[in-house]
Amino acid sequence: AGATAAIADDGVVLVTGNLAKDTYTLEAETPTVGWYPQAIRIDVLPDPSLPAEGPGRSPGGNFVLSTFAVRFGPPGGSEAATAVAFASAKATFEQDKYGAASAIDDKADTGWAISGGTGKPQSATFEIPADVKIPPGAPLVITLDQQHPDGAHAIGKFKVSLIQSPPQAQPEDPPPEAPQPEQAES
Repeated sequence: AGATAAIADDGVVLVTGNLAKDTYTLEAETPTVGWYPQAIRIDVLPDPSLPAEGPGRSPGGNFVLSTFAVRFGPPGGSEAATAVAFASAKATFEQDKYGAASAIDDKADTGWAISGGTGKPQSATFEIPADVKIPPGAPLVITLDQQHPDGAHAIGKFKVSLIQSPPQAQPEDPPPEAPQPEQAES
């Protein structure tokens, strides 16, 4: 749609230029270190150059990720024809009726959004089914499709990561430490 993306050395992508319905396509390769990714995470990041510090490009800093899709191919090849049907999706923040699972439901009129959680880092983690093995050295095509009807809800700053284990739910407050028995003086 005429937007421009700059990829920093740390893999963070900053999008500028024309704001419209858009599809971002990233091409990468899985690490050759011998492990299989178990999830893919997208971190959406605030930036002072974005409206309301983003991480989206809408006037309020929001975005709607209509579809998150990943395809892969055999190691050493250039074709990525096998689509990943994700097992689940979880996010650090989800706008009402716009949960992370809406980005993998194959419906163009839904998606993940974060109104109420803009201006700070957020992430969504998409779990790869246990029976799907994306091998080391495999080519990847990652697609972030943003088709909100107003054309003004695209992601402004983000990073995509492969992770070995999906994050475990963390309690909001750590459990209190167990009391230690007092030492008797001799």
